[in-house]
Amino acid sequence: MQKLPHKIDIGAVFSAAPRVHIKFKLFEPVHREFIIVFDLTDYDFLDVDVKKLETCDRCWPLMALACRVLTTALRQDFGFDQMLWVYSGRRGIHSWVCDTRARVMNNEVRSAVADYLGPKLNPATGRLSISIPMHPTLASAYTTELKPFFEKVILKSTEDGGFGMLDYEDSQRKLLDMLQDDMVRDRMLEEWGKRQESGLARWGRLDALVQKLDANPKREKRLAPVLVEIIFTYTYPRLDVNVSKGMNHLLKSPWCAHPKTGRVCVPLDPEAAADFDPSQVPTLRMVADELDAAHKAGAEMGKGRDISSTRLGKYEAAFEDFLRRSENTVRGERLRAGKETASLDF
Repeated sequence: MQKLPHKIDIGAVFSAAPRVHIKFKLFEPVHREFIIVFDLTDYDFLDVDVKKLETCDRCWPLMALACRVLTTALRQDFGFDQMLWVYSGRRGIHSWVCDTRARVMNNEVRSAVADYLGPKLNPATGRLSISIPMHPTLASAYTTELKPFFEKVILKSTEDGGFGMLDYEDSQRKLLDMLQDDMVRDRMLEEWGKRQESGLARWGRLDALVQKLDANPKREKRLAPVLVEIIFTYTYPRLDVNVSKGMNHLLKSPWCAHPKTGRVCVPLDPEAAADFDPSQVPTLRMVADELDAAHKAGAEMGKGRDISSTRLGKYEAAFEDFLRRSENTVRGERLRAGKETASLDF
């Protein structure tokens, strides 16, 4: 507080107190939440200007999709349950996986989990590399989340709240270049340019042409798997794997205010991520003004519950639910280990 920090970062629990680490020959992280971070600027097809918050807010549906896809993978494939999802305050989401098994993973295991969750981007093609037949987790995500999102949001016009990826020649050409087939690219650009139709209709024309070409037994190259990779490229979460792999990586604390936007990094419910509106997240100044107004009005506020009288109050529920579930899990682990259920308070 004396140094007036503009944000607070949280790191690992170390083998000794960090402030006296110089006294110890062995000083290393012993456990740390498994961290997942994804950011809109990692989606290279987006027109995001970090200096214009409205461009970040408009792309929030991609963040909500990433939240849903990774929540499912972490629960079903790894059995993790104690996950805290936090809005970064500007253009992304942070996930804190706090299960005991996740906290004690070493860097090698973290790297393996991060690589498992994130298909690699092939620089030569500009597409995420997806093996066919797909891994069951990817196949399920593709069917239930990615393909519907691509058709209903990525291809929908910007006027209707979508991304309009096939509405303009530049974005059309960028998508078609991923096919790496000049004949198909030129033919589709010509066809699309002749008609005023929806992005979904244009994609349907491309899909029909691909099926026709792939049905030719003399043609060696198959484009249907490429269309699948294109859908993944436009929809699948882009993880910052370097953050996930290191146990000693720092991450901005929940409830901090983003130093550039002033917005508070609020927890969110992954089940309701699609309804989350980042433009409605209060800034630190708003919260301070509301607290001052509440005190002047003589509002009754319980100990430690001041934020209930501000716009942050509605974000408390997701955080308290996470804390409640985490505490119950830890108590259960202690009981199974035969340890006394001592207080978990600091």
